Amino acid sequence: MLVNGVANAVTSVTVEPQAKTVTLTLTTAVTSDQNGHRRLRDPTTGNDANAIQDAAGNDATSFAATAVTNNTPAPADTAAPALIITGDSRPKVTGDQLVLSFSDTGNLDADAAHKPASGAFTVLVNGVANAVTNVTVDSQAKTVTLTLTTAVTSDQTVTVAYADPTTGNDANAIQDTAGNDTASFAATAVTNNTPAPADTTAPALITTGDSRPKVTGDQLVLSFSDTGNLDADAGHKPAGGAFTVLVNSVANAVTNVAINAEAKTVTLTLSTAVTSGQSVTVAYADPT
Repeated sequence: MLVNGVANAVTSVTVEPQAKTVTLTLTTAVTSDQNGHRRLRDPTTGNDANAIQDAAGNDATSFAATAVTNNTPAPADTAAPALIITGDSRPKVTGDQLVLSFSDTGNLDADAAHKPASGAFTVLVNGVANAVTNVTVDSQAKTVTLTLTTAVTSDQTVTVAYADPTTGNDANAIQDTAGNDTASFAATAVTNNTPAPADTTAPALITTGDSRPKVTGDQLVLSFSDTGNLDADAGHKPAGGAFTVLVNSVANAVTNVAINAEAKTVTLTLSTAVTSGQSVTVAYADPT
């Protein structure tokens, strides 16, 4: 007998005449994931006393290695689902949805009558409790999704903890289909995937301090405050004619506009350089 290509000696042979079966007892029990092959060699070419034969003494002929169907049951599942805390499947939250992923040989138990209570979870957002209002189990994805009372914002830190109801296997717990409970886990960091809110605040000209408008020769620099960078796409920059620069109350045309996105500045090149004793003002007209 070969099991996964390795010999497994036969220690006993039992013949059941009416069932017409021969049962071989092997030295080592086969596990459910192994492949077996059996080969029979008739002792001689004639009929023998020590052979598989019928009541009339006819020997079964030898046969080459033949596949054996392995009906050995898989071992019982006694491993509990484990929370995944690393990689892409680590705990994550988007808005009011917090997703926990588990590793397990089988599926999770998604029976609504068995799901854990909302109160079994403790979610802290910036250190303040955010109650769980609903628990959803996805059996095949092996995820547990918690709905939070208040949606999380993009800049908040989040942790989640879970308390298994008892030390045994419970009807209302995170468990697999074999009934193995996930163990309690302490506060665990949650990746916050909540997107930042849309930027709806326009850049504002800074008119005070070191960043107020200033001119040196023919370069007039305007600085802006904004949560993001300025748009430096050459196809989007304002026309020179959108700016009105007066030097000693006389118009000084703008010949070029340059934008530094990260510095959040707009630099105007003037037709005529300004001298040190002149007064300068600048105005801007949004096209629409």
